[in-house]
Amino acid sequence: MSRGYEDEYDDRDRADDGAREPIPEERPGGSNDLLAPGMLMIITGVLNLVCAFGFIMMGVTFANMPDAELQKALEQQDPAKRKQMEDAGIGINELRKIYVYGGGGGGALWLVCSLITIIGGICMCARKARGLAIFAALVTVVPCVTSPCCFLGLPVGIWSLVALMRRGA
Repeated sequence: MSRGYEDEYDDRDRADDGAREPIPEERPGGSNDLLAPGMLMIITGVLNLVCAFGFIMMGVTFANMPDAELQKALEQQDPAKRKQMEDAGIGINELRKIYVYGGGGGGALWLVCSLITIIGGICMCARKARGLAIFAALVTVVPCVTSPCCFLGLPVGIWSLVALMRRGA
C-alpha cells in the first residue's frame, strides 16, 4: 500500500518515516485549481441554506395555520385538482402533514446538506481535509437534495470532484 504518494492535503501513504517536505500552497504556475470550484461550492451551499430556511418556515407556517384558513386555501384550488385530492383521500389534516413533513423535514435535510457543502467548500479552498471536501462534493452532486435546481449543484459538484481527484491539483 505504500506508494510514496503526497498531495497538497499532506495525506501520506508511505512506509518510511522520512522527513516531510513542505508542500507548496499553489501550483508552479501560480494558480490554485481548487479555489474556483471551492468558492462555487460555498456559493451553492449558501443558496441552499437560504432555500432550506424557506422550506422550514413553510413547514412551521402550515403547522400553525388554523384549520379554517387551510380549508379556505383548499377551496380556492382548481376544481380538477381539488377532486383529485378528494379522490386520493387527502383532507385538511393530510395536507397539513404533507406540508409540515415535506417542507419542514425536507428543509431540515436540505439544511444539513448545505452546511456540509459550505464546510467542504471552505476545506477545499484552504486545501485541508481532503476527505471532507470529497464527501461535500459528492453531496453537492446529488440532484434535488442539495440544490435549488440541479443545474447549479451538479456541475459544481462534478467540477469539484474532478479538481480534487486530479493528482497534481
